[in-house]
Order: sequence, then structure tokens, then C-alpha cells
Amino acid sequence: MGAYVPGTNRTADLGLAAAADINAFLQQDMFDTARFDDTTRRLRSSRSGCMSVRNPLRRLLRLREIREDQARAALAAASEASRVAAEVLEARTQDHEARPGFPDILSPAQLRGLMLQGVRSHEVMAAAADAYDRALGQTRWPGGMVGRVLGPP
Repeated sequence: MGAYVPGTNRTADLGLAAAADINAFLQQDMFDTARFDDTTRRLRSSRSGCMSVRNPLRRLLRLREIREDQARAALAAASEASRVAAEVLEARTQDHEARPGFPDILSPAQLRGLMLQGVRSHEVMAAAADAYDRALGQTRWPGGMVGRVLGPP
């Protein structure tokens, strides 16, 4: 009662035949290392045929191989893009360093030009602030008070 008779179930027969090979494969020492390619090659070459074409485990291993190949290709592309970006950065750094720098001492004319640029910038900012105030409907009354215009006086 409950005893299995070989030949009644092909899948069970394959599983029982592969059990010894699978157990031997799974009993690897925890400090031993193996590459994925070696691992799959070992599984495929087992005597029991547990890695037959129709076996789902073989399909999963093949899918993993495909994904690893895709990951290697993506890594190679990213590495190439990184290399190109580093070259572009180096070229731009060299271009930047080749530019003439600011002089250590400014001539009176250069100093006056910088001052006039600053004055002009201040005038432009003041005009922009006035325009903003007018856009908000605010006006300046004599004595510096600020009030919202409600309509004609």
C-alpha cells in the first residue's frame, strides 16, 4: 500500500533517477564557489538527464543566461557611455583652463566699467520693482506711504 512501482509515472521516474545527481549537486561546501556557467554545464551533463529540453528547470536556466547576457551588454554600453562622458569632461576642462583668467590688477578704466555695470544693474532692478508695484495696483503716496488703489480719487 502506497508503494511506488517504477514505470507508472514517467516524470516521477525521471525525478527519482535524478535525485542522486541533484543531491550530490546540492551538497556543495558552503565555502566553495562556482561560476554560473560551470553550474549550468554541470547540471546539463548529469547522467540522469534531469536537464532535458522539456524540463522547466532548464528553461529557467536558459532564461537566466539570456538575462545575464542582456545585463552584460547593458553594462558594456553604460561603461562605453561613461568613458565617452569622461573624455568630453576632460576636453571641456582643458578648454576652460585654457581661457584667459581675470587680471590680478584692474586698470582704472576696467574698474570704472565694472562700477557702471553695477549702477546700471541697480537702475534696471529699481525700474523692475516699480513696474511690479504698479502691476499689483500699489502706488506711493507723498510721505512714503504705500496703499492699494481702490479706484479713481
